[in-house]
Amino acid sequence: MGRIIQYRLLQSENQVGLMRPIVYCDEKYCEDLQQVSLNEKLANLLIKIKPERRTLRIEQCFQDAIAHIPENSCIRDFDVLFNPAYKIDVLQILMLANRRKAFSVCKRQIKPRLTNRTI
Repeated sequence: MGRIIQYRLLQSENQVGLMRPIVYCDEKYCEDLQQVSLNEKLANLLIKIKPERRTLRIEQCFQDAIAHIPENSCIRDFDVLFNPAYKIDVLQILMLANRRKAFSVCKRQIKPRLTNRTI
């Protein structure tokens, strides 16, 4: 489905025409890219659809949300797609959308919460 490439070996000219999004696993590699948050755009599109029909329309809503972002942007904050009620393959949606418009993905780092409890 994909392969792991070390960031220092990634060259921007090799990304052209890839047809798959580059997923950056650390936010520090996305700092130089134009970043676009999608949560609010997706939520606004999905709220207009009846809950029982959202799974069927979520791919089109995602296409509509990225339609107006600049080419080769880095999308972030698309947690809406991971709602378990939707029963979708998020990677497949990302790959299909990338065929129409080139973008990369910045995976947000989840910082563990520290508690006073000991394990």
